[in-house]
Amino acid sequence: MKRSLSIILCLTLLLGLAACKDRGAASGSALQGTEASDPSAQEKASPGTAGKDSAAGAPSDEGPYELFFSEHSAYANWSEDEKIYKECLNREAFEESLSGSAAFPPASERTGGGQDLPLFRFDSMEDLESFRTAFAGILSMEHGYDEILSFDEAVSGLGADFFEDRSLFLIYVPARSGSFRFGISGAASSGGELRFTVVKVCDPEVCTDDMAGWFLMAELEKEAIEGIELFSAVYAADAE
Repeated sequence: MKRSLSIILCLTLLLGLAACKDRGAASGSALQGTEASDPSAQEKASPGTAGKDSAAGAPSDEGPYELFFSEHSAYANWSEDEKIYKECLNREAFEESLSGSAAFPPASERTGGGQDLPLFRFDSMEDLESFRTAFAGILSMEHGYDEILSFDEAVSGLGADFFEDRSLFLIYVPARSGSFRFGISGAASSGGELRFTVVKVCDPEVCTDDMAGWFLMAELEKEAIEGIELFSAVYAADAE
């Protein structure tokens, strides 16, 4: 009798663990590929997140509040096409460059920290497909680079259900070498603005002599960014 009860308890425990594993897999990201600074895609969160409202990204005059996000990267290739800067979400940041009164292209890791980077937002599959159509002849969509997936591979698992409660942000990062890698170190909400901070996470002493570009993608819960109207992405500096 005791042996039978032990067997039943063991089976119940195993079934419970399997169910937890299935729920975890179902709630994971549909994006493919690797997180830029780690071999496996992972959810990021700042230990400084305080309170329910800040974690949900409620607009506030206070802050900044760090938001939870999942990060992924894909190859984009190098391009100086002005369309990237004219049609991005934060195009106002590049007005001087586009008008000829400042250097173009305006954003590159070669210029050091504090540089704005083109940022795009997708709230539906239609948004994502429109972006691909608009930039297919400008940026690489079907080709990867070494261990980095192509854009098409990275978003292959997305569907309408993904966008029901999430938004996908994409940052274009041009670089003077394909050996460099970049990552998003934070997504902070402050005073109705959401700012992504980009850092270089791999800077080898010996690097390839080729121009390259990367897509950094961050998925956030729509509830977390409700009411936010200003968006930016800034290249800060090399990671510590």
